[in-house]
Amino acid sequence: MHQKSKLGLAALLMTCVIATNVALADPAVPPFYQSVMQMKPEGKLGQIIKKEKVDTPIKNAQAWRIAYISSDLTGKKTISTGLVVAPTGPAPAGGRPLISWSHGTTGNAQNCGPSQVENPAHSLNQYFLTNGNSWTDYGLPSLEQFIKDGYIVVGTDYQGLGGGGRHQYAVAKTNGRDAINAARAAGSMKETNAGKKTVMIGWSQGAGSTAGASSQADYIAQKGTAYDGLDIVGFVAMAIP
Repeated sequence: MHQKSKLGLAALLMTCVIATNVALADPAVPPFYQSVMQMKPEGKLGQIIKKEKVDTPIKNAQAWRIAYISSDLTGKKTISTGLVVAPTGPAPAGGRPLISWSHGTTGNAQNCGPSQVENPAHSLNQYFLTNGNSWTDYGLPSLEQFIKDGYIVVGTDYQGLGGGGRHQYAVAKTNGRDAINAARAAGSMKETNAGKKTVMIGWSQGAGSTAGASSQADYIAQKGTAYDGLDIVGFVAMAIP
């Protein structure tokens, strides 16, 4: 091989190595998630291991980023992150009902969790709509109306989108467990004054999550969680892939 050819091949190989390293590099995430990714997935299912209050433009509402214990399809404990928005003021007798939202595809890297955007506690933004204001989907569906009607709304990011570990994009039952445990996490918060009635809603990837959750009655009924006794009264799976 000519010297010039050898040099050209070496340059090509170096370019591939650099490109591979860039592709595999951990993406930057906000400080909340940086600290969560250093934590161990220890605790009860649905147990909140970190939270921070965030602003919301929704009237008579309060909001938090959360990190909580979940598990994958095999039962291995994981950490998921998400967003909780709840009404302020007195709760009705029996507590407020819960809505657990499962979002559509946003990617599979650690910086792809919808709760990571600067102001996440908004009504749902979908990037492909004419009024979309971000490169990604974030927020919670019909949030203003749900808060007005007295619901607590929680949206999981899914494991692997900010809480460490590998995102199980195509494993609907794992994503469903993240949504179930998100409801447990929101219910466990004293600030939300939650009841047990719960509805699960999902779009696209989230529709798979919702359908995956619907087939796990034993997991939902499991005792010894951070918030036992969820009474899931409906599963709404939209645009299931």
